[in-house]
Amino acid sequence: KFPGRDLVDRRCGLHVHIDCNDITRRKMIKVFKAFARLEPLTHMLIPPSRRDNSYTRPIHQDVLSRSRYNRRDQEDDMFDDYECGPFLVDHAAAVNIGRWYNRGDMEIRYGAGSCNRQKVTNWVCYLSGVVNRTLEVGPPTSDIRTLEEFVAWAGLTEPSEFDQAILDWLRSRYGMMATHN
Repeated sequence: KFPGRDLVDRRCGLHVHIDCNDITRRKMIKVFKAFARLEPLTHMLIPPSRRDNSYTRPIHQDVLSRSRYNRRDQEDDMFDDYECGPFLVDHAAAVNIGRWYNRGDMEIRYGAGSCNRQKVTNWVCYLSGVVNRTLEVGPPTSDIRTLEEFVAWAGLTEPSEFDQAILDWLRSRYGMMATHN
């Protein structure tokens, strides 16, 4: 419609692909579990239109709510069910790890579309930070629902200047989206 201009509205999403070529299957399970544990918080960072629709199906209820996955020795079962389940048939899961098998990356589909460079950068930093922290310390042991719980898990009690900027952005998103609930 507008040559040379980007047009983004609430129907648009931001899909982030994170390279996972060097991540083993066991570590991929942990990363997936981390995103499932963080989904309650993540939903507080995104607009309602991105929380549960045909393009960003939540993973939390479909996977972590199954009590049989709570034991460490059953994490492989979770991954196998995910691998063989409807998530790979329908690539619209909010966190698509099916791509890891044939492309070596994971696709994260929670984000709302934006042409704002800083917003996109902050969102990518949040997502890649979750992956990096999970590889360092493992996934959260319970659901993360607040920014305070996230800060404690992520080890950001004394953040660097860069991390503080991301935290400030997360706080502003959290406050803004809380008014939409």
